[in-house]
Amino acid sequence: ALFQHASSTLSGDNTASSQVFRLLGTWLTIGDPDGHHGRLVWKGEYRGAFLGNPAPRDMGFDTGSALSTANYKEMGWGLTDFYWPQRFNGDKVAIKVGHMDPGDWADQYPLLNAWTRFLNDAFYNNPTESIPKRGFGIVGHTYLRDRVYLMGGIHDANGPDTRPDFDQLFDSREFMTWAEIGYRGERNLAAGHNVHVHIWQQDAREEEGTERSKGITFSWSNVIRSGVVPFLRMGYSEGDAPAMRRFIGAGANWRLFDRDVLGFATSWGSPPDRELRDQVTTEAFYRLQVTRNIVLTPNLQVYYQPAYNPDEDWLTVVGLRFRIVF
Repeated sequence: ALFQHASSTLSGDNTASSQVFRLLGTWLTIGDPDGHHGRLVWKGEYRGAFLGNPAPRDMGFDTGSALSTANYKEMGWGLTDFYWPQRFNGDKVAIKVGHMDPGDWADQYPLLNAWTRFLNDAFYNNPTESIPKRGFGIVGHTYLRDRVYLMGGIHDANGPDTRPDFDQLFDSREFMTWAEIGYRGERNLAAGHNVHVHIWQQDAREEEGTERSKGITFSWSNVIRSGVVPFLRMGYSEGDAPAMRRFIGAGANWRLFDRDVLGFATSWGSPPDRELRDQVTTEAFYRLQVTRNIVLTPNLQVYYQPAYNPDEDWLTVVGLRFRIVF
């Protein structure tokens, strides 16, 4: 669950709250108990506002910020993952096919996790990239050398988010495609040491009214010592689909007392509309491991010159995230 309160919003609804329930599963193929070759991955979840408040994602945009304060949204029940990953050649090559979130694979870095790390869009998926909702997608992955990798994907730009709908893919024929080359310190998608360059393009979307957009991003992260992970992320885009035209953000996580995590990050971004002012977004959190299964995370976000709220120079959003894992 997430609770947030903003110092000011355009509508006057300054408080938001959302609850999320997620159930994840994997079916391994017969004769492959370790799951090294092929399996079916699925995830069912519920996301919705409660206590009579709007969802944090809606309130985040209601502040006038170009970037929402959180990805906790009003969605209801849904089957949000249903795909098959297959590995070949001693795990050097992999392909994933099915209903998936493109943001789970494109332009990843180790602190991209709204359930345990930063909440704001500035430190989630790079805001200069237009990531569509979940839908049918194909992702390929291979290692060119021991730690040098190449990835790419194609996704339905108009997926229904909460259920597989492969007919939609052929009805609209509007896609988002991407490619990425980089280096990982270990063969893990969430490896702490990662540097990569990522390019993408998205077709014009008739229903959404966005033009064809494209861009390039850069990401670097490392593990200086156990539990300290700094990062630097940048991006540039053309077109009106992304939230930002230019962006640079940096920050770090520190592990404290072998169980808690402190995070701090700041960013600068310029929206696609050049008449809007640039926005600075800063976020800090402290993730307190109360018990093995219960986590509390106080969170503070500060905006300087929110792009869509010219009447305010400073905005603050305080929040509390509660998480239980079983």
